[in-house]
Amino acid sequence: MVVRPESVSGFRWRGQWVRLSRLLAVAFFPGLIACGRAASPSADLGAPGPLLGAQAVAARGDVVTRFAKVGPSKQNSLDPAPIEPELPNLDSHQGALERQLGAPWGQQTDRDGLAGFPLIDAGNWRRVRYHGVPTFTAFTYGDEHHSITAAFSVPVEGEPSSRRCMAKFEARAIREFEALGGKRGPIRETSGRYRDQELLIHTADGELSMFFTTYRFSVAWAAYPGYEGGCVVYSAGVLWGDDPKLAQKVRDRWVREGFERFVPHTVELPVRR
Repeated sequence: MVVRPESVSGFRWRGQWVRLSRLLAVAFFPGLIACGRAASPSADLGAPGPLLGAQAVAARGDVVTRFAKVGPSKQNSLDPAPIEPELPNLDSHQGALERQLGAPWGQQTDRDGLAGFPLIDAGNWRRVRYHGVPTFTAFTYGDEHHSITAAFSVPVEGEPSSRRCMAKFEARAIREFEALGGKRGPIRETSGRYRDQELLIHTADGELSMFFTTYRFSVAWAAYPGYEGGCVVYSAGVLWGDDPKLAQKVRDRWVREGFERFVPHTVELPVRR
């Protein structure tokens, strides 16, 4: 699929014809500024991001809590190892979403190792880059792009806070999304604590029609303060397929368990090199 170059809400489309993939159409509500502006993602080459052990965290309901470290396992070495439940494979979208409900958390880093990004079933995510889209880094789940995460660096003037960064980011993202004809439900807010500061997490459901196909999805995104001169917004989006409730469950797992696992490796606002 291709579109002709044009201007949308002040952002110039690239001079060449660009292909729109299902991946971009259903990625994530904040990142849908990318729709129509970029070709399909390419693998982000360079040093591969290492898989990192997931940090243990505590979660109470929908409120994000602070990080908590866990010591060595106290399991007796002679005890039999617990039997892990068999997870669905990635052969279908339904199976991929069910897998994300039961798989453990892990992490990958961006290309330059400036942050650790939480991912469900981390070994099945691939780091990608959207050409012409201002993502700091992005990941896609499986070959069929069943879920997507993306991170954005958001500079702000004055003292950064999660609330200020969220407002600035959404002002642009919503404008671009609606300019593309996207529709969304109400944005719901969850607040918690991140490194002694307020952390906002927003969720929404949305849809976008392109080339006689309507894509529906659920998405969540968090705005992390604590950087010099800005924040990082990290979003996770899940395509509905034939089961919107299942997709919403996967999205809600990010709210309960996932976003609090983000680990910055620098105090400076990360910039892709």
